[in-house]
Amino acid sequence: MHYVLYAATAIIIYSDGVVNLGELFAAGRPLRFALAYSVCQQIRPQSLTVLIDADANRAWMELLFTSFSIQSGTCMGDVMPIAKEARVIGIFQMFSAVIFLAIVVPRLAALTLKDK
Repeated sequence: MHYVLYAATAIIIYSDGVVNLGELFAAGRPLRFALAYSVCQQIRPQSLTVLIDADANRAWMELLFTSFSIQSGTCMGDVMPIAKEARVIGIFQMFSAVIFLAIVVPRLAALTLKDK
């Protein structure tokens, strides 16, 4: 379901042929949150953990996978935020994903009704 909404978002965003600054920021949201997780683990080591090698810092690919799994709502990532700071980043990411979908779905409906 989420992938359909992301595809519809891409169609809506790029259908007018004009890309504004907000659309560019929306496209890179999972990358920015992965960077936020990386900064968090540098400031507070062991703020993100997994079952295997829990004490080590997470690699960039693990953080990126975690960011995309939180962003898509699947939450199937094996990296888990355990420090307060890392959980706050996760909360902001989930909130921004919900708000993003709350903006996209009504716009899709408006575009559908506009054609009739």
